Amino acid sequence: MTLRRLVPLILFGLALAACARSVPAPVDYRITAVIERALRDDATRRADLSQRQARRELGDGPIYTVRSGDTLGEIATRYGVQVSDIIRLNGLANPDRIFVGQPLMLPDAARVQTAFADPAKRPARSSVVVDETAIPKTPTDRPAAVTQTARASPPAPTPRARVLPRARASRGFDWPVRGQVLQTFGPQGNGRVNDGIDIAAAPGAPVRAAADGEVIYVGEEVKNLGNLLLIRHADGWITAYAHADAVAVRRGDQVRQGQQIAKVGRLNGASQVHFELRRGTEPVDPLTRLPQLTS
Repeated sequence: MTLRRLVPLILFGLALAACARSVPAPVDYRITAVIERALRDDATRRADLSQRQARRELGDGPIYTVRSGDTLGEIATRYGVQVSDIIRLNGLANPDRIFVGQPLMLPDAARVQTAFADPAKRPARSSVVVDETAIPKTPTDRPAAVTQTARASPPAPTPRARVLPRARASRGFDWPVRGQVLQTFGPQGNGRVNDGIDIAAAPGAPVRAAADGEVIYVGEEVKNLGNLLLIRHADGWITAYAHADAVAVRRGDQVRQGQQIAKVGRLNGASQVHFELRRGTEPVDPLTRLPQLTS
């Protein structure tokens, strides 16, 4: 074969080799979708706890079916109960709207009340109106949040719902582990973005909560992150801890700053912790909030 014929083959082979050496798809460490779902699930769980607490305090009373022209204020006055108690018992996410055909549980005290027989004696309507065009909620609908208000008369004990401990402002956030920062926050090249920092640490070393808070997620569904923990803190802050081993907490646990929540695991033979700090779902560079390490 002549050299002239070999040149195209050589060039073709070089092109194939270049393709083979192309940079692989970047690893995606972003966990925003998991955080969003964890926050929704946590809000639903907290609302359910609040609703169960209200039922323990107020009792399961009669079920009232909303009719055209009803208002929450009118229903509450008619049966001698508080609007806030109806909201709590039914976990109403938007108390400004009720629907024709919607069943509303009333406090147990309503059993001894009698509805107004004379429409002329009914109280003035409040600003809460019935949306007759909307589809009634199904039992599977869950509220996003519930406002808890103590009963006005007679006085009821203050609800002892689980209260999220507030992070101590004087201490702020602390390091989950002490070690060299292997990768910093932000773009890493080749299209890869690090939404946190990667910290080298000895395998099996304790991983500690960066601040007071509540565990809202423990799982390993995010590829390349191994065991992942999410902790919700005061003022909308969330911390994430990945590549964890021997997880010592579960969802719903209250933790204190410095408390051990797991141990350092391995990723591709290297022991490290991937740590993220979020304000809501927005990543924040942890190095701007963590204290400076001293040698």
